[in-house]
Amino acid sequence: MAVYSLIGLPFAIKIFYSCIVDSIFIKWIGRRKTWIIFSQTGIACILFIMGAYIERWLANAEVYPITFLMFFLFLSISLQDVATDGWIITKLPVHLKGLTGPIQSFGIQIGVLVGFSGLTKVEEYLSLADFCTYFALVMAFSTCLIAIFAAEEHEAQETPSLGQTYKQMAMISFVSPVAWLMLNLLIFNCIKACTNHGGIFALKLTDRGFKQEWIAEAEFILMPMSMAFVWIIAPFVRRKPILFLFPIAIATTIVNIASGFILYYYDDLVDSIKLIYFVTMGIDHLFTAAFYVSMGSFFALIGDERIGGTYLSFLWSINNFSGKIWDGWITFFTGAMESFPMFETKSNSSELSFESHEIEPYHVTLIFPLVAALVWFLTQSKIVLRLHKLSSDKSAWLVSPENVPNCLKSCISNNQTADKDDLLEDKSLAKSLDN
Repeated sequence: MAVYSLIGLPFAIKIFYSCIVDSIFIKWIGRRKTWIIFSQTGIACILFIMGAYIERWLANAEVYPITFLMFFLFLSISLQDVATDGWIITKLPVHLKGLTGPIQSFGIQIGVLVGFSGLTKVEEYLSLADFCTYFALVMAFSTCLIAIFAAEEHEAQETPSLGQTYKQMAMISFVSPVAWLMLNLLIFNCIKACTNHGGIFALKLTDRGFKQEWIAEAEFILMPMSMAFVWIIAPFVRRKPILFLFPIAIATTIVNIASGFILYYYDDLVDSIKLIYFVTMGIDHLFTAAFYVSMGSFFALIGDERIGGTYLSFLWSINNFSGKIWDGWITFFTGAMESFPMFETKSNSSELSFESHEIEPYHVTLIFPLVAALVWFLTQSKIVLRLHKLSSDKSAWLVSPENVPNCLKSCISNNQTADKDDLLEDKSLAKSLDN
């Protein structure tokens, strides 16, 4: 399992190779299409190989070839993720950039619904190997359609070199609004830590006897509901995406409080626990989807188009990293609290037995998201309103001398001077620059 866990590494480090996607490409194919075609071709090839060998590898528990292929599958997916992030903020006109979140969320949820829930429904008719082969064909066909029919307009701004892109990536966090956004996300992710996608709350429920198949049944119903909810809120998210953090924070706090009561009164709710879980997690799923949709739209509105893939990868990495920090801390703290004498549970034949209406470590852990919600509303409300106003001023988010500390102005000025000298080498471009 330690070896297999390496497959998630590409997404953890994609911020470092996003600069390559933004600056190196084949001109006659296009800046974004180069990497989309390359990554999707890689995905199709890997799926073909898995279709041929995956069942034999699984039968023989051959971890290394599976890990090797899955690592490069995730690498190809992350490359496509960076390229499409960069493409969508240049492809969509300004008045439609607010729909970036709903578009991306809808596509991801369809993929999860077909690739996970769909597979579980057809697995008695279709083997995993056949499933991989069929989707390899679908991926190859869709890549051909993109290569032939998808048009990529020439970008007005000169593409920065690889070195310049890395320098600008390093300076993104020094842009004042971005720094405030990072602080906001750090606090906000603590609010979601206990119940996000079930979180540690779902683990505690299973300890009390809640069945995994009940969770799976709920997921299959909640996924289409989330997709519908995304399009219901799309008109609002399109215009004021970051302001949707307010109802999300309120809904998540309600779910946190409800989760504490559910565990406390679990033995009294046995007859209706499935319905209660469905309603509680329904609220969580809807507003978790709303969070990613609103953030996706907001990031697209403020992203610097010169380094679009890198800029969005940086912002998503900050969000994901802050979420992982709080998820890890919540899990560690809850586990540490369970060793306290006041929380020790009695065991009988290795089965946990719980007395009704007991305070558990989870209830103590809930202090963190509840306090975070209070801190967020008291300290970050005005900042969110300010960030919303700045979202209409694209210049405030650019990595430029005007937006970074004085000690870094020279680095950006040197980059811009180098860019201008490169442009002047081409007379036609020099003329357009003078105009």
